[in-house]
Amino acid sequence: MAEIPLYEFASEHWFAMVETQFRERVQAALARDPHLKLAFSLCEVFTDPPAHIGRGAVGWSVRMQAGQFEFFARELGGMQHKVIARYDDIQPLVRFRVGGDVERAKHYASLGEALARTGRVRVVGTLPPLPREFATLHDAVAERTL
Repeated sequence: MAEIPLYEFASEHWFAMVETQFRERVQAALARDPHLKLAFSLCEVFTDPPAHIGRGAVGWSVRMQAGQFEFFARELGGMQHKVIARYDDIQPLVRFRVGGDVERAKHYASLGEALARTGRVRVVGTLPPLPREFATLHDAVAERTL
């Protein structure tokens, strides 16, 4: 079995990997249903990253509309769903693998809820339901994140 490459969280190579993971799922969903009207936009912003990653904040945005997929290694406005968190607070969740385990999924959710309750992560807007191809997105990113 080939070894999965690892990327430092929020690095340039990590953003490219996230884009690849999204793009593969969009392509799979559209291959399954060519008439699928897939439309969503989301953004994640990580504040106070290590100096070698960036200054102030780094982030990524993805937009899917009218059959066009766009990924940006930066924050964009006007997104349906936005997550804003301190780099050090969110990194453990980005790396957390659920693996289809119900108990791990509950634990993952409770970690995110605890960060939200304490104001260490903020979620703005709502992400619409995504096709089943996106169910494995989080773990695919997690297993590739240092």
